[in-house]
Amino acid sequence: MLKQIIAAQSAKAPPPSTLLPRPRPLMREKEQAAYDEALKRMEACLRNGSTGLDLSNLGLTHVPPEIGYLKALDSVFLQNNLLTTLPPEIGQLEALTGLYLANNQLTTLPPEIGGLKALEDLYLFNNQLTSLPKEIGQLNALKDLVLEGNDALGLPAELLQRVWTQSGDVPASPQDILAFYFSNKAQQTPTPAAPLDRYAYDVFLSVKSQDYPHARVAEAFLRKAGLRVFFCEQELPEMGNSDYFDAIDNALEGARHMLVVTSSREHVMSQWVKKEWQTYLNEKLSGRKSGNLVTLLFGKMTIGDLPLSLRQHEARNGEDLASLLNYFRARGTQ
Repeated sequence: MLKQIIAAQSAKAPPPSTLLPRPRPLMREKEQAAYDEALKRMEACLRNGSTGLDLSNLGLTHVPPEIGYLKALDSVFLQNNLLTTLPPEIGQLEALTGLYLANNQLTTLPPEIGGLKALEDLYLFNNQLTSLPKEIGQLNALKDLVLEGNDALGLPAELLQRVWTQSGDVPASPQDILAFYFSNKAQQTPTPAAPLDRYAYDVFLSVKSQDYPHARVAEAFLRKAGLRVFFCEQELPEMGNSDYFDAIDNALEGARHMLVVTSSREHVMSQWVKKEWQTYLNEKLSGRKSGNLVTLLFGKMTIGDLPLSLRQHEARNGEDLASLLNYFRARGTQ
């Protein structure tokens, strides 16, 4: 019935999709009866050309979304019901100047409420609002915003009080109320913490002592660029063997990437260098490492001289430290 009335009264019928019957929420028998009564009053309102719609005191748990068809409404009374939400279609009532929702169970408002550009009175006292949508700030015509009885919003009572004068009561400024609310909310919203970096080092530098001169150049370049580099010559003073090995294991575990510096196959296959890069690759294969292994080649060393396990990973010319830095940065550093 509502569909036919709308089609008959509209100078230009809205698209057919907007006229399809709206699905109904699951409701108990008593709730369904209240919903049917609301639809009945909406049809009568549209048939009679009324600009006011009274749906108060019905025990409504849901407002029929068909309310969006009633474009001529300037007042909607929904107080003293059991509403927890409003349909987004409420935002289609562009002529609405008064919306009365006191004594319900609303916890939030739909962002579409920002579409009520003509709204002057918005009564929301004695609900359970926990937040207000930012779109409520778009209601530039608003003169009376009543929010008492919504303690979770954190609004001080003195801000909401009406001022009584000989000529009548003066409502609190909606603009002041909303400015306070959103300012207070911004201060209380914690800044998301930066994710903890479980890596103590961006790069573990694995190198045989004969290649230390090359490693020093690479280490100095990366450190200057802000990367945290573990280089045993710099990081580990004179230690006993057991302490030294423990320190190497801890550094390997705490490094995101590995950089193997070598000028010969013999050096890269030496006992301790091999142990370091094999350990790193095992961690990576197990999924415990998310970084990358890069081999930095010096002298006459070529990729073909590397053992197969290293050949499968990135290798760079030792003279091209800038591209090495970009590679590490693109794959995560501190």
